[in-house]
Amino acid sequence: MVLLMTVNPGFGNQKYIPYCTGKVKELRTMIEERGLQTDIEVDGGINAATIDAVLEAGANILVAGSAVFGKETAKNAEKIPETAGRLSGESQMKRAVIISGGKIQTDFALAFLRTQTWDYVIGADKGVIFCHKNQIMPTHCRRL
Repeated sequence: MVLLMTVNPGFGNQKYIPYCTGKVKELRTMIEERGLQTDIEVDGGINAATIDAVLEAGANILVAGSAVFGKETAKNAEKIPETAGRLSGESQMKRAVIISGGKIQTDFALAFLRTQTWDYVIGADKGVIFCHKNQIMPTHCRRL
């Protein structure tokens, strides 16, 4: 797996840096030219407005923190799983959610996690406590 940061690392709720789409495309081309089976994870600014661009560019693992647990959660909750579900039918894309730190909007988070099918739910920081308290233990649950 290659992690490509699509914001300047350090704090949440940043906007996606548009030139990163080209970096994802270039990285996907390099991987395919070498015949490798490598995941591309993008982290930062992933939301309803940016998800199509990064997936079409070749990313197949998305980290969506503020989009899921911050502002505009209803719009993102509809768009992100819908797009990921459509594309996972076209590829071998896994569906995962990482619950990490920050302020977790409990009601929304529970609805989001329980109404989707996830290959992995990964808890980090406060997310581990959140999963444990709410008995979110799917078949594949890892603790970081």
